Amino acid sequence: MSIALTTPPPAFAFSGDRIRAAFTIPDAVSDAGNNAVNKIYLDEELSVGMSWTLIYGGKQVTITVSNTPDDSGTQLESRASSSGPFNNEYQAELLRGNYILQNDFIIASAVDGIQLIARKKGISFNIDTYNITPGVKEEIKPNLQVKFILYCENAANLAWENIYETELTVLIGDEGTAEAVLNDKLHDYMMAAIREQMPDIPGEDPLQCKKSCRRYYFEYAEIFGDVPMIQKLHKSSEFTVLHGGLSTIGQATKDLAELLAPGAVESDRFLKQGYVEQHTRTDQPQYLYFFNTRANVTATMKCKFWFTNGTASTIDLYEGVSFLLNRKYGFDIRFDHIFDPEDHPTLTVKKYEVWLVNDAAAVISESRFWILDYDYRQFYRYFLNWSSWGTFDSRMFYGKSSTELELVQAEAEKSDHNPQQISKGESLVFNISIATKFSVTTGFVKNKTELIFNRDFFASVLKYRVYNNLLLPIKVTSKSIPEQEDGNNLYAQKFEYEYLFDDHAYTEGDIEGEPEPPVHLTGLVYFGFAPTVPANEDDIFLLPNSQSPDVYGFPLVTGTNSIFVVATPPGKKLATAYNITADEDVTSEFQASDMIVDDLNYEVNVMQMAVAYTLPQTIIITLIDE
Repeated sequence: MSIALTTPPPAFAFSGDRIRAAFTIPDAVSDAGNNAVNKIYLDEELSVGMSWTLIYGGKQVTITVSNTPDDSGTQLESRASSSGPFNNEYQAELLRGNYILQNDFIIASAVDGIQLIARKKGISFNIDTYNITPGVKEEIKPNLQVKFILYCENAANLAWENIYETELTVLIGDEGTAEAVLNDKLHDYMMAAIREQMPDIPGEDPLQCKKSCRRYYFEYAEIFGDVPMIQKLHKSSEFTVLHGGLSTIGQATKDLAELLAPGAVESDRFLKQGYVEQHTRTDQPQYLYFFNTRANVTATMKCKFWFTNGTASTIDLYEGVSFLLNRKYGFDIRFDHIFDPEDHPTLTVKKYEVWLVNDAAAVISESRFWILDYDYRQFYRYFLNWSSWGTFDSRMFYGKSSTELELVQAEAEKSDHNPQQISKGESLVFNISIATKFSVTTGFVKNKTELIFNRDFFASVLKYRVYNNLLLPIKVTSKSIPEQEDGNNLYAQKFEYEYLFDDHAYTEGDIEGEPEPPVHLTGLVYFGFAPTVPANEDDIFLLPNSQSPDVYGFPLVTGTNSIFVVATPPGKKLATAYNITADEDVTSEFQASDMIVDDLNYEVNVMQMAVAYTLPQTIIITLIDE
């Protein structure tokens, strides 16, 4: 019987997870051999002076008879000193105290003596004079190995390439076994193309992601013989590998197939982690990827736009896309790429929803939602990272940043210096380069889950800053990044990064300048809790907090109160209110009215609770310019 593939890889798997193939060679042992059996016959007249010398495999053990045997394992008890009936099991137990014999043999009593059965096969356990069944060494096929050759589709999915070839060691038990670990070879092969050619980035049309999703197979055969010969090659089925991986805990607790297809077809997941509802800006890059775990299908991506007036409109975003089994597809769903304002010139989109249907209009995926963020952001930056699931994830950080440069240069001293030509100097500099470094904060993160999801950004080996529609490669240089602090519900992070290239020259526009300053505003922003709904400007002045009018966000701590007020001067208005303690959007709870405050027409926003909070809450207030 020849070699067999007993544990094939899964039909599809992430390249960063453990992928193995296990083989069995049933006839690896050509002769099973047997264990030697030896026997010491015990005479009923067992008496002091009798002895046995056991010689085997270069070892010698002498056994004697004593009236009072010690625990050395080299003495048996004489018949004369035995107080009961003659007992061979007791004699065998005495012999088991011998370290050498006990290590090499199973010592068992017999009717007429003691048997020593070799623990291993072979002739070296045949005891001279006392052997009754000769031991025979098992015969293993000489020079036995497994030839293994791994093939993977190239980056264009047009040809197969031999990416790994080796001879696997065979472990011998009842039969021969060997194992090949595939994931590191597949991951490195795919990663090389992704680094060289950039990741799979969808454009105007849906993209089949050929660099980050590939088929592979392998060939395998026995090798054996005094002159090793490769036997018949066997070919495996084809499998699929997706670039990416689960965490260590994820691999221990989750199954990829169940993650992507957790139940009915309408719950099939996109290759995206995090909340199904996320925030985005109109010009923020957004991509969505789908891996088809089911049969071939012709699909359409639907998109539903929800407007601020409560109406909605659904369009076919991408029609008639052919999804092949175990293939991956990417879509560009950036808002200003998929929404035409001329279709709805008087309406404003609040959020949009994306899902897939088949050619019979049946839903074949989950829905994903993006909420439009129209808030004014004086400082904001877009970042992309190649995620753990092999997709481009987008993030917007709006905290302040700082920039510094590191100047690197070489200097050489001139061999001949003429003081009369001082302008030429005594040395020269060359190989000058500038390394630009940044420090940036994320701005307030809405909740702890979103904060922790930033780990996927920091762990990514491919991170980019989006600048002037270019992807500038970066690396995060911070060794420690703050994450959670007990009792602090204001979530934000600060980190440092730098570009993965140096500049040897400068062109205007390389570094973005300070954004245009906002329109000058007068008055103050007043906010906080109040004992009653404010009736006049004196009540507004009594609010516990105030900020300059150029503020765009701040926390409102409720205490155990029931009335909360945000009063904004002309040119400023309330945009959102989010209770991060309860993870709840409370914007709609604030009711606006006008009031003259300090001779200015203020907008006074009041949230009045029927019952006061029993525990303090933190509400993140964001403002926008009118």
